[in-house]
Amino acid sequence: MTEHLNEAGEPWLLTSVEDGVACATLNRPEARNALALELRLDLMAFLESLRTRNDVRVVLIQAAGKSFIAGGDIKVFARGLEMSSEDRSTDMKMRATGAGRLSELIQTLPQPVIVAARGFAVGVGASVVFAADLAMVSENTKVGLTHVTLGISPDGAG
Repeated sequence: MTEHLNEAGEPWLLTSVEDGVACATLNRPEARNALALELRLDLMAFLESLRTRNDVRVVLIQAAGKSFIAGGDIKVFARGLEMSSEDRSTDMKMRATGAGRLSELIQTLPQPVIVAARGFAVGVGASVVFAADLAMVSENTKVGLTHVTLGISPDGAG
């Protein structure tokens, strides 16, 4: 995994395995844990590394800050305005397909996956919540399939 740092100089993804529990903490609170491509790839690499581990009995996905995952990284989407329409279409399809692969990975892990969410869980964040075996959400959690406002099918099922 390549290490990407948040504004506090901490990794975007914090991981640990202790007493049979693998924990992935999304750590971009200043961006409401928007799922940038690099963060998604790091999360997927960590989850895939757990697939054959007999010492891991359960997987927890959570997030630092006030939001779980407030969708994709809109700053990256904005860069698409500078692309040709063909390149933009290719880029969006790649991102949607990647989000679908994340959902599929969560659904097919041999260990049960628990999501602990608060704040916003929208777009790809909602997909992660729905893919988990168990989702624990706070009273203030807003879950929404906001993909459709961007013309993207939920779960990246393109």
